[in-house]
Amino acid sequence: AILFVKKKISVKNSTGYFLLIVMGGFLTFCLFSPYTFLNYSKFMESMHYENSVVLGTNPVVYTLQFLHTPSYLFQIKNMIWQLGLFATVAIVGTLVTFFKEIRKKHWLFIIFISFPVLYFLYVGSWYTKFNRYMIPIFPFIIICGANALYLITKRYHRFGHVLIGVFVLASGIYATAFISIYTREQTRISTSQWIYSHIPDNSFILSEHWDDGQPIPLTEGSPDKYQTLSLAIYDQDNDNKVTYYADYLSQADYLTISSRRLYGTLLHLPDRYPLTKRYYELLFSEKLGYQKVAEFSSYPQLFGVSLNDDTSEETFQVYDHPKTFIFKNTSHYSPDKIKAILQAK
Repeated sequence: AILFVKKKISVKNSTGYFLLIVMGGFLTFCLFSPYTFLNYSKFMESMHYENSVVLGTNPVVYTLQFLHTPSYLFQIKNMIWQLGLFATVAIVGTLVTFFKEIRKKHWLFIIFISFPVLYFLYVGSWYTKFNRYMIPIFPFIIICGANALYLITKRYHRFGHVLIGVFVLASGIYATAFISIYTREQTRISTSQWIYSHIPDNSFILSEHWDDGQPIPLTEGSPDKYQTLSLAIYDQDNDNKVTYYADYLSQADYLTISSRRLYGTLLHLPDRYPLTKRYYELLFSEKLGYQKVAEFSSYPQLFGVSLNDDTSEETFQVYDHPKTFIFKNTSHYSPDKIKAILQAK
């Protein structure tokens, strides 16, 4: 795009540059992903699987969070989490630039701006909406946002400079707040240290499958000193699952939750997981005989002010700064009593 603007390369001459870029990209791909061609059948098998996952034709438990989420609006909301306040001007700037250049028939700019627009329209329609899927368009929409601020400054000089100052300051504050996450101890480490310091050896600790078990190995101790089990919470809700919950909850000494990966989704799927929804509600309200004894969180923070990002797309939080919980079995209810509590209307 810079070559087109600075050197005023014509559409005719740009064909050669375009082919050169495509060839360079293909050779780079071959260099850094050789097994695509060395085991092409395996590569295609993987691509078919991933395609079915992103389109929702192959339901998997780790994409349940995207049930009932609106296409495009969901991604736009999470762009604000990823880019901060500047996401608003970036999105508006992209749309304005796109229609403006089409009206003026500036084909080289249209080529530049078409990628983020078409990419967003296509990828944004997918059932699976992980934040990382939108990253390829960020450089483009950031440029469009900056261009929009520049055009405002040309027309409204003082107001435009104030706007630029506001967005630069807001972006700096948000980035600094987010980086603060990495200046603090990761919450799963804090959780494990608490376990080693407060929970006796040979205690029975429950965790959740499809998530990191607790405790993790540290210099302070090893998980081997405890009896551990991962609850299969994603399994289908039925009468057998009631017994399953009751049996293990009655036996365990502690229960850990390593992130909102499961409860953050299943609490909102009462039609599919009515029992599990009730299980979480009872657990968090301490009505299953378990009392919350520790909670760890690490939100973006600056000057003592925290930004709660629990409403962001799951992967934005659960890997590097999840909220974790430890519950202690203080009542030691019998399996029958836990079943009765879970099944009560």
